[in-house]
Amino acid sequence: MKEKYKPLLVAVMTFTLMLNVVTFLAGRARRDTRADTSPRAVAARLEVKGCRVEMLAPRPGNTVGPTGVVEGTASIPEGTYLWVLDRRKSMNRWWPQGGGPARIEQGKWSVSVRYGTERDRGGELYFAAVVVDAGVHQQLEQWVVEAPQRGYRSIRFPETLPGCEIQMVAVRREP
Repeated sequence: MKEKYKPLLVAVMTFTLMLNVVTFLAGRARRDTRADTSPRAVAARLEVKGCRVEMLAPRPGNTVGPTGVVEGTASIPEGTYLWVLDRRKSMNRWWPQGGGPARIEQGKWSVSVRYGTERDRGGELYFAAVVVDAGVHQQLEQWVVEAPQRGYRSIRFPETLPGCEIQMVAVRREP
């Protein structure tokens, strides 16, 4: 290589290196400034310390009919939602109940539920009251809309808001 081109080569290599560093740092800065929407980040922003949910009825071990009401008390962060789900003891998948999130009024909530199907008579069912962020809430609402056309397929247990304890109760369907 001719000596007269060495300074040009050094300048091009330096420029390329600087461009790579700037591009890397710019991409990193963009990632760092994007809003983290993970449940843990949302919980940190919402200060979940005061999140409290309690199921008052039915009580553990109660015998229930085909339909009824799950009720309790709650204080949850703004921008979060309380959902009630159920599952059979023999399954590890869940069904959202009540056609949407529970409405909390003066610290109390209630959700109309279906205690399984006829094949669940005499069996044990689990109900859970969970607090979720807006993203999970949208997924659950979508399930409510699409469930009739999709045969009410069960779902995996949703990701809940950290710091909000999951409340669960087991009941027995009348024989």
